[in-house]
Amino acid sequence: IHSLDDQIQKRQLLLGALTHELKTPMTAIIGYADSLLHMPLNDRQRLECAHNIYDAGKRTEALSQKLMELMGLSENQSIFMKELSTSDLVETLKSITSEQVRFTYETSTLYGDETLLLSMLINLINNAIQASPDDEIVNVAIRSEKDQYQILVTDRGRGIPKEYTNLVTEPFFRVDKARSRKDGGTGLGLALCAMIAEKHGGRLEIESVVGVGTRVCVTLLQLDNKSHTTQ
Repeated sequence: IHSLDDQIQKRQLLLGALTHELKTPMTAIIGYADSLLHMPLNDRQRLECAHNIYDAGKRTEALSQKLMELMGLSENQSIFMKELSTSDLVETLKSITSEQVRFTYETSTLYGDETLLLSMLINLINNAIQASPDDEIVNVAIRSEKDQYQILVTDRGRGIPKEYTNLVTEPFFRVDKARSRKDGGTGLGLALCAMIAEKHGGRLEIESVVGVGTRVCVTLLQLDNKSHTTQ
């Protein structure tokens, strides 16, 4: 009975996670499709909309597959780890995030699963933007230190009470339930980020002061074996 309950809980988590994660690319697909249908666009603008719809669709397809692996539907599934260009990753993030975000990086490469790292970063950035005033900058820094990569997402938003910082990575936990429902949050974003960090052999740590802001530090292992896969 305990095993059955555990499987049911995992499937419920999967459904909630898929709903949460599909929101961003589906918003892009619907928005660009609406522009194609109703806006007087020139050929270049129509082509740009089509490319953006295609890219969002591909991200949705890849992300759905990775989420199924992460949620434990198959205990022996692996993630594909490879060397990534930091500048390419940042350019992708710039194209799908707000001008409110500032990126800096001190390493030319990262090592990990591209789809999962993008998902993690988008979640962390969106959380920081939602917690911040409209005119406040969110900083994203990527660096290499000894045998680790570090990704830092820092905001000067409303912050998280100290007693909740160890709970916000639990599935469905929301500090402000009323605000989260209004914003469409499900309490799964940070839980997924923590799982992605763990899948890369790393960890996610949160430092926050109410009324001052929050810093999320993701530490990833810097591995030399380029064909490595993580179970």
